[in-house]
Amino acid sequence: MQQGRLHLAPLEKDIKQVLDIGTGTGIWAIDFADEYPDTAVLGTDLSPIQPAMVPPNCGFIIEDCEMDEWEYGPDFFDYIHIRTMFGCIKDWDALYAKAYK
Repeated sequence: MQQGRLHLAPLEKDIKQVLDIGTGTGIWAIDFADEYPDTAVLGTDLSPIQPAMVPPNCGFIIEDCEMDEWEYGPDFFDYIHIRTMFGCIKDWDALYAKAYK
């Protein structure tokens, strides 16, 4: 469906901050960090199953995207990636409101 692309959004190459919610193994965040080496990529998940060897611009934290209070200020992220979270999110409207802020 995405024909091997990491995203379909029209992103500029100079974006600075990216959030990957529900990163799982972290492969998307790692691949994105490799493709955008000047962008800080943060992956969040409930389980620490990501590899230790990652690009220097990629990191992971344990966070519940619904329950935990986001420590990021308004307009902090240039792009927020959420994929395959069906059945995981109780209140999509509230999550989208956090992401939009």
